[in-house]
Amino acid sequence: MKNTETILYPNFDIEMNLIEQVIDVPRKTIKTLTVLVIRHVMSFLGILRACANIVFSILGCGIYKSLLLLLVHGCLSAQTPLKEIRFVGDIHNVIPNGVGDIYSSDEGIIAFDVVNNQAIVRSNDLGSLPHTQIDGYHASDDGCDTEIYSVDTSTEIANVVMHGADVFKFNGVKVLDASAESIPYGVNVDAISRHPDNCDLIFSIDTIAEIDGNVYYPDDLIRFSNTIGVELLHRFNFSKNIDAIHMLNATTVLLSLDITAEINGTTVFDDDVFEFDILDNTAKINFSPETLNSSWQSADVNAIWAKPVQAGSIQWQINSISVNENIGTFNLIVDRISGNDGEVIVSFSSSDGQALGNVDYISVNSSLTLFDGQNSAVQQVTILDDTILEGAEDFTISITSVTGGAQIGTISEIEIIITDNDAILIFKDDFEN
Repeated sequence: MKNTETILYPNFDIEMNLIEQVIDVPRKTIKTLTVLVIRHVMSFLGILRACANIVFSILGCGIYKSLLLLLVHGCLSAQTPLKEIRFVGDIHNVIPNGVGDIYSSDEGIIAFDVVNNQAIVRSNDLGSLPHTQIDGYHASDDGCDTEIYSVDTSTEIANVVMHGADVFKFNGVKVLDASAESIPYGVNVDAISRHPDNCDLIFSIDTIAEIDGNVYYPDDLIRFSNTIGVELLHRFNFSKNIDAIHMLNATTVLLSLDITAEINGTTVFDDDVFEFDILDNTAKINFSPETLNSSWQSADVNAIWAKPVQAGSIQWQINSISVNENIGTFNLIVDRISGNDGEVIVSFSSSDGQALGNVDYISVNSSLTLFDGQNSAVQQVTILDDTILEGAEDFTISITSVTGGAQIGTISEIEIIITDNDAILIFKDDFEN
């Protein structure tokens, strides 16, 4: 359907001829190696498609210069890291599963583990769908009831006829009843998601239609709930049909379109999943199945659902502790809450109060690692005993930084109070010498 060399870089063949004249290497070898190197580098960075125009337009200047210019032009802007993405293609495709390849149909939901780079084909809970494709899908893993679906043609689900604009559960219960909401017959719901704040249904339609007196377009995000009915959530003005959506949060959405488009300076193909920030009006490629297998070059992504990496927040378990001066080395516990995905490095630093570093305690300037799935760790602290009568003294240890997408939690600082163990001698009045 699309040829990367000709679409992204019309002068590719001319440049290859020039290079072949300069160095004594067959043109086919130069071309193959050049394309492979660039594709693999950009695929590793997760931004192959977003940056392809720049790479090929400056190919004659050398790969290293190309990558430098990519950095200057800002193509390495970060997108939301995903732990898992589920998607449906409109044709039979191939996807790697870590030990080989698996095959999926337009009825199969591919669950791709982004972290471990492998996939499985999930059952769709609807059974076989002859002559029907899944057009929309949203999983239940985010706490919004059960999985929901839409299909591209009328079909029977659990003895209930579902039309192209109905959204329903596997048991035949309709979440959106098209006829009850006055959605015109012949209009299809092309993409569905749940609003992360309240689980309202978010959907897009495949053609211009009037619903309850309002006109909606194929690039609109439409909200539905039983209390408010149908209303516009956001109008993108892409002038393209939205094939798949997943709302990451109230202002950030994953999208896939039905045809190749230029979205605010980013080239998006019909098998790309791109992230759009509604507030700053920016688009970034987040995921592209074609980087996994070339069979996706001729495919559309019909439905998506995603689970972002939740690295969590890092904080002390308590905000204050009192220890005896002769305790020696003791443990402080740091907790990881609201998520434990991925590896996080936590850095610490101590600050003197009345207690002085390396005099009353060993100064802390260290880090520890919380591994994927780990919810807590121990930071050791050593108190130095002396024979000086000095009373209680204190110092603090702060969490100064965290990596891996984690945040510093509310208890970012802990106070350590050192209780003096040196006795106070009281002399009797008749004691001499």
